[in-house]
Amino acid sequence: MPYTARDLSVLAYANGFTLWHYRSPDPLPRLMSDDYFAPGREMFRLGDFLMVNAGGQGATLMVARRDSNGVGMVTLASSGLTSPAVSDNPDDAASPWLPA
Repeated sequence: MPYTARDLSVLAYANGFTLWHYRSPDPLPRLMSDDYFAPGREMFRLGDFLMVNAGGQGATLMVARRDSNGVGMVTLASSGLTSPAVSDNPDDAASPWLPA
């Protein structure tokens, strides 16, 4: 799917820095491509952080480049985890994110 502005929200803003959240079913490598955030490039500043949920993975990205070609992101942190199937049973207390 392409970038959608409605999935981008501001978590915090101070002194010209914005902490964003973005959610997408696209895999993280797709979000890292220069053209992915190009339609919204006017929203971003160099050094802004994005906390992303991308295709079941979590990551923190930083805006490293913003120009007419798009928005260049670098990964600051990544969970490396994919969303596991979560039980619908309320008695199932095991966390799906932690090893058994």
